[in-house]
Amino acid sequence: MSFGYDPRAGRYVGGAAFGLPEPARPPSGADELRLLVRFEHPAKFLAVAELPGAAFLGDACRAAVYATEPAALDAIERELEAEVRAAARDLPRVAAFPSGTFVALGDSITDDAQSWAELLRHCLDPDVTVVNAGISGDTTVDALARLYGVVSLRPSVVVAMLGTNDCQRHGPHGALLVPPEVSLRHAREITSWLQATGARVIWLTPPPIDEAALAAAVRPRPLEVRATDLDRVRHALLTSGLEVVDTGLTTTDLLPDGLHPSLTGQVKIARALLRHLAGQTTSGAGGSPVGHIHRGVGQP
Repeated sequence: MSFGYDPRAGRYVGGAAFGLPEPARPPSGADELRLLVRFEHPAKFLAVAELPGAAFLGDACRAAVYATEPAALDAIERELEAEVRAAARDLPRVAAFPSGTFVALGDSITDDAQSWAELLRHCLDPDVTVVNAGISGDTTVDALARLYGVVSLRPSVVVAMLGTNDCQRHGPHGALLVPPEVSLRHAREITSWLQATGARVIWLTPPPIDEAALAAAVRPRPLEVRATDLDRVRHALLTSGLEVVDTGLTTTDLLPDGLHPSLTGQVKIARALLRHLAGQTTSGAGGSPVGHIHRGVGQP
């Protein structure tokens, strides 16, 4: 008897972990491997599961998770980092940023090895510790559940981008994972908890999606994300009174999967946030708007 095993298509059954025979290893092309290395980080998943050896995974172990060799994994990681460093050269630097710990909280859009958070590493003072606390697949529920780990860092600034995964609809009836009003309640709870420790909390609006491209990318899984649901999350944030930066992305800033920003899109997110942090007018070349800043009463 054979067992399907293709995580990228949502088929996870197989192997001793499920009490089943070991399946054949699914093939992975160069492009798919690059995407996996860019967006999926096993050490983070294991650390959130509170496995104590997560931070000490060796190269051979990490490469095996991606079904590749250590040399191939190293080459991809170096390439991704070099592209981030090059893209960050044109971004503004923030002077007099508060020293301490800067935490980026989010899902795969933040966890991305080429995300706005990774770009910021090259734009903040060397005495600022940048922690990328993005975990691929996270909803606002997941972020709230693991927030104690972020609080323990005693960050001076936390920037959060969440809500995309809340808008997932699963199954034959398209059940919504987290309603927008609940996403906003979680955002308020996350903000309140972090502010109680003295952190400044800034929210980024999640980027739009291309429904057709996403449907093609996840086929044949019974999963969808509707643009209208995501728009409701964005509107809820912008009218919440929280400190929010509207990143102003469009579907042209997305990868072919219709969900994740391209490196160009990530640069736009980073630029909007950096200008907000610097207290400058949020505008692009020629004065075109890149993002809009929304501050609630009593917010910095």
